[in-house]
Amino acid sequence: MPFPASSGADAEGLWQRFCALLWHDPNQGIWLDVSRMAIEPADLEALAPRFDQAFAAMAALEAGSIANADEQRQVGHYWLRQPALAPDPQAALQIDQEIDRIEAFGREVLAGSLASPPASPSPTCFGLASAVRAWGPC
Repeated sequence: MPFPASSGADAEGLWQRFCALLWHDPNQGIWLDVSRMAIEPADLEALAPRFDQAFAAMAALEAGSIANADEQRQVGHYWLRQPALAPDPQAALQIDQEIDRIEAFGREVLAGSLASPPASPSPTCFGLASAVRAWGPC
């Protein structure tokens, strides 16, 4: 029996494709449904080494490896969501402190205890507005 096509209205065939092509990596906690793509089980199996390579590279980045060799930089934007992933305790502490500072600022704004100063036109804005008025209607 041929493998069910990825398109069509055959609910049973689509369910079989879904069951056969649902990919799961328990270490990453990722489920990937490729059942509606033009892919066969053998194609998915052939991709397994690439998935492993990508996950290993991500683990290395999370551990603090240098991502940009030219600039000797780490990639750590995901540390902002989970500071515990930072490669050293000092970086994690700095991120936690900055997040606390930003959240405190937001609370002060929302509570009304921190407000912007009274508005006064800046010379630059006033000059720009005058120039726009001088041009007249478009």
